[in-house]
Amino acid sequence: MDRKTKRRARVLAGFLIIMSVCTVLSRAAASVLVAQVQVEKPGRGKLSYSCGGSGTVVSVREKTIFLWADQQVEWAAETGSTVKAGDCLIQFRMEHLQRAIQNKQAELAQLEIQIQQQQISARGTARVPTAERALQNLKDAKEKLQEAQEKEAKAQEEYEQFGGSAWTGLSSGRSGTISGRSDNGAEGGQTGSFGDVSGSQPGTSGGTPGGDQPGTSGGSSGSDRPGNSDDTSGSDRPGNSDDTSGSNHPGNSDDTSGGHPGGDTPGGATDGDQPGTSDDDPGAIFPDDSSNLSSREQELKAALQQAQADVEAARQAVAQAQTDYTFAQKEDSAQSTNEANAVQSAQLGAQSLNVQADTARRALEELTAYQNAGGKICAEQECTVLMSSVQTGTFTTGAEVMVTGSGGWKLKGYADAKDKEKLKAGAEAEIRLGAGKKKTVRIESIAAERAAGSGNGAGESGSSSQSLQFCWYARLPENTAAENGNAFTWNVNSSSDQEYEQLIPLTALREDSTGAYCLILSEEKNMLGRVQTARRIPVTVLEKDAQKAAVTSTLQGTDQIIVSSEKYVEEGDRVRIKE
Repeated sequence: MDRKTKRRARVLAGFLIIMSVCTVLSRAAASVLVAQVQVEKPGRGKLSYSCGGSGTVVSVREKTIFLWADQQVEWAAETGSTVKAGDCLIQFRMEHLQRAIQNKQAELAQLEIQIQQQQISARGTARVPTAERALQNLKDAKEKLQEAQEKEAKAQEEYEQFGGSAWTGLSSGRSGTISGRSDNGAEGGQTGSFGDVSGSQPGTSGGTPGGDQPGTSGGSSGSDRPGNSDDTSGSDRPGNSDDTSGSNHPGNSDDTSGGHPGGDTPGGATDGDQPGTSDDDPGAIFPDDSSNLSSREQELKAALQQAQADVEAARQAVAQAQTDYTFAQKEDSAQSTNEANAVQSAQLGAQSLNVQADTARRALEELTAYQNAGGKICAEQECTVLMSSVQTGTFTTGAEVMVTGSGGWKLKGYADAKDKEKLKAGAEAEIRLGAGKKKTVRIESIAAERAAGSGNGAGESGSSSQSLQFCWYARLPENTAAENGNAFTWNVNSSSDQEYEQLIPLTALREDSTGAYCLILSEEKNMLGRVQTARRIPVTVLEKDAQKAAVTSTLQGTDQIIVSSEKYVEEGDRVRIKE
């Protein structure tokens, strides 16, 4: 009995020992395989912001002084020096200033002379229009044409009157002579042989001779106008009348033998047809009278032709005068346009010179003001020279500057662009000036400025030249020794304006391709008891600070959020709280 009891006791003890060992082994395996995590519950409150950087000490009021252009610097205050109110900051050389005034006065005088010249040119030039003389020439030409036409009409009238009346008178005279000598039959026959003289007016042709019968005339009555020829062979000269073989002498009527005028055969009869012809015959005077008439006709005809030529020449002169007048009008119009353009150009030139003169006058006034100031730029109030690009002896170009500071010192802190929303006027900042103690200052203003070059302090984020630099300003704490350009560090802690319902640690916030989320503990029951696993809860991030994030989600106040773990944990992994 005792043996069985002891045996049972040994078996129970062995079982207990084995169970204890298995428990220890399972615990050890669980500690190796199951991740241990730390958890926190979601909270409510405001976010806390913290930012910092560096800065420099600057003057309360800065003034940039631009130097006078084209002047020689005789003396200038050095950078860092303190200048009392009314003392000289920059002294310019007076000799050079005086020469500049004289040159500007000469320039202004020359401009005024040029203005007067342009004003005279703007008055235009006095001239007689060419069209007036051309018009007078046209009037004179028309008067000459009228006179020539009157002369032509007169010559035409005289010529026509001579052709009608002169030959009629000649025929009457011849008839009286024949009747006075009718007692001589032979002579009467000879006289009758000249009966064709009435048909021998200038430009007529006697035609066929009268044959053997005295007193007959074989020619037809000729025209009164010159240039007509009824003969078979007419002369080229006006007023000639020719037979088969015509004479070149004007006004004669010749037979076939063509003897000289007033020959042995009067009246143009053939040789031997008229008996009793001699120099003592009264009919011998008729050829002389015909020659005189022909000469008079030629004179009248020449006068008519000359009058006609004068008329044609006068017409050409009128046409030429009209052309000259038209061209003169165009030339006057072009000349007037050119003169108007020249006047306008002179007026514009005078205006341009007036602008230059005004500029020179203002420059002279400035130089005179510099001279009255003794060639000095003085400090308006006590100040410190912060920066100067002036060198003694150099000639200024107008780009040189001197920066002065007055009114004490203030702090200028530089901040990153990402921290600009965290800085507010009225917020407190902790500063440490050099190796001194920390002091608290209140931010007065925040501004964005153009930074020349890379950032400074907290602004050293690789910003390029002319990039925006965010700065804040605050007064220098009392009883703090500082100079322009001293460096300091700063730090600002602030809270958000809004209070959030759910705040979780940043370490609990996770993110993947589907969005932000966090893991919480979830307990499940199984054969071995309660098992803790990680469960995913999606969240929407509203704002963050350095430690927490404000979110909206389905989290409950009792949920335990996994904030850290010994190894990487994913949704569904078994976890246990780290003790």
